[in-house]
Formats: sequence, C-alpha cells, structure tokens
Amino acid sequence: MLYEKIIVVDDEPNILTSIRLALSRNFEVICFEQGEDALALLRKPNSINLVLLDVFMKDVDGISILREIKKINKDILVIIMTAFGTKDQAIQALRSNADDFIE
Repeated sequence: MLYEKIIVVDDEPNILTSIRLALSRNFEVICFEQGEDALALLRKPNSINLVLLDVFMKDVDGISILREIKKINKDILVIIMTAFGTKDQAIQALRSNADDFIE
C-alpha cells in the first residue's frame, strides 16, 4: 500500500525515470518535465507530501516554482536538487523556504 505521494520535477527524462524506479516501491511518484504542470496539479485538491524539484529547467527555474508551491501550500515539503549547485543557489533556495537542498 502506498502511503506517501511525491512529485518529481525535472526536465531530464532519464532523471525522472531513475527517481521513479528508486522510489516507486514505497511511494506513489508523479513525474513532470515542466514546473507549470506540477503547479497545475498542486493547485487542485491533492494529498502530495513532498516535491523533489530541479533548479535548472527549460521552462522556468526551480526557485520560482518553489516560491509558487509554498504560496499554494506552505506545508508541502520541497527539496531542491541539482547537479550543478552553488552556495548562492543553496542560500537562495533555503531563503525561499526549501526544506532541503541536495547537490
């Protein structure tokens, strides 16, 4: 039985597939390649517990999506993830109420 719902937002399909495979045994994983699609789901009634969010995406940056998520529901946990992180990005993410930052 799945107890938690997780959204993963990354514009790299291979990353989405890898995360889905790693987490789908214990969680319901919903993947999006575009941040706006994830926001559309989050604006509807839902039971999402966690968002894993890439910083660098083609349609919009992850920090902007993070800010919108927290406006929709400040209690949803958001973890920013990136392969090319900087100290400044981590600070910006945490100041924007990210719950964690993973390089």
